[in-house]
Amino acid sequence: MKAAGDDQPMGAVMTYNKIVLVTLDNLKDDDERIKWTQKAKDELNTDREPARKVKQEDETPCAERDDSPVKPVKRFSDVKTKDEVVKQVHDREREVPGVVYYTRVHKGGDVFPCLLQGLHIAYHKALGDNRAPTCVKVEDGDELGGRFVFKVSKGSFAWVLTPTFEKNTKEPFCAKFDGRIPSAKTEYFYLLGRLGEDRNATVYLACSLGGHVCAVKDYYVMLSHAANEKDREAQEANERYSKYQDAEEEGRRWQELYGGIKTSIFRSSSISRPLYLGTSPCLLMPYGYEIHNAADRWQWVPDVGKELMRFAANGYQYMESDLRWRHVLLNYEKKLFLCDLLSLAECDEAMKTDATKQKKAVYEQLLILLKPMVDELGDEEIVDTLEWIRCSRTLGAVVSCIEGVETLLDYFHGFACKGSDLLGYLQALFPQGLAAEDLSEEAKVCLFMIANFESSKSEASSPEPSLGEDDGTRRRRADDDIDNQAAKREKKT
Repeated sequence: MKAAGDDQPMGAVMTYNKIVLVTLDNLKDDDERIKWTQKAKDELNTDREPARKVKQEDETPCAERDDSPVKPVKRFSDVKTKDEVVKQVHDREREVPGVVYYTRVHKGGDVFPCLLQGLHIAYHKALGDNRAPTCVKVEDGDELGGRFVFKVSKGSFAWVLTPTFEKNTKEPFCAKFDGRIPSAKTEYFYLLGRLGEDRNATVYLACSLGGHVCAVKDYYVMLSHAANEKDREAQEANERYSKYQDAEEEGRRWQELYGGIKTSIFRSSSISRPLYLGTSPCLLMPYGYEIHNAADRWQWVPDVGKELMRFAANGYQYMESDLRWRHVLLNYEKKLFLCDLLSLAECDEAMKTDATKQKKAVYEQLLILLKPMVDELGDEEIVDTLEWIRCSRTLGAVVSCIEGVETLLDYFHGFACKGSDLLGYLQALFPQGLAAEDLSEEAKVCLFMIANFESSKSEASSPEPSLGEDDGTRRRRADDDIDNQAAKREKKT
């Protein structure tokens, strides 16, 4: 799709005796198209198949990942079309017919080779764009007019060109990102681009015809392979109904965890709604930004922890602690919330009242979420941090450093040891003689927070004193050196 970063979407369709190439642009005189076609012909003659993996069926479990992927962001307002019609001012949407090019009529043994050639062209078109998948983004007030979008309703879909102005006004057609989803009366939606996907669904950025922004989760419906048409229709109808029930259940969880007056994250009490779009079962959900800057993610750990603790108090945790950064979103006010609520597992009733079980579940999830970042930081940095914490007999220097950093203060006093003495908390968390790999999940997350702050400050060359340095000294100082520094501070005061 154009909004997803493909400037010239193209496909190949086979009829009983023709190959049809379908595109949204006139590519008759396009040099790149000619190159793809010739390359396809050459490879067809050598009988060599294009090496391309179409879809990854199974994701690597979070506990085994060694990286934390960050998709490039593309603002929807930056998506432009080359069509001259877009440059004309118009106050209503226009349907955009696909441009179709037919081959000559093929006969006999020519049909199958030409089908392969058409498919080769489509394959090489996809292979010709090696850019990484992008994540489309909008902000409140972004212009949406004059762009190719996919318009869908319960039983229809079509490519259209969005209007330049709002209906019955001369105001530009712009995004409205204000914490509300389109009302229940909304029948038609513009799909602006893809936000993400997994094994069960694809999530799109969408808006109403009035510009109110939301996310639409489109659940995959498995096609039937039954030989009888009636059986196929019945099986696929049952599959659609089953997926619609999934949408209802996920919508119920949105309402339970984020609806009503339980949170101030969203401005509407109704924040999700199951529906059919283009005959597919879907769920309307709040739209939010991913945290695309990997270097900033650690600063959101306190808020992620608070949300996970709230989920645990309601009896939920992510299945197998499989929490990913794509599940962590920011709303229009940069307040954090979690998504993919169908991936939550219901815990036993005891967790709702057992604070110890809740905390253990939360730290298991946090540690897996942070694992790629911990691996990137390196074992040496983690061990150095642990040695620095333990080299102070009173941990006073560590506490002083923590209380001077807003993010760490929010993590410890706002989440990890809320209402507890920080000094005593750290002493209990890091007993002498215990290796880093043998520490509890809670202690490992704590180590990461401190070590990552130190690393980020070193990389940024910030003038602010880092956790491991005081007046230019290195972090791993002897106990006597720490005592001397403390004595100097007392003397100054």
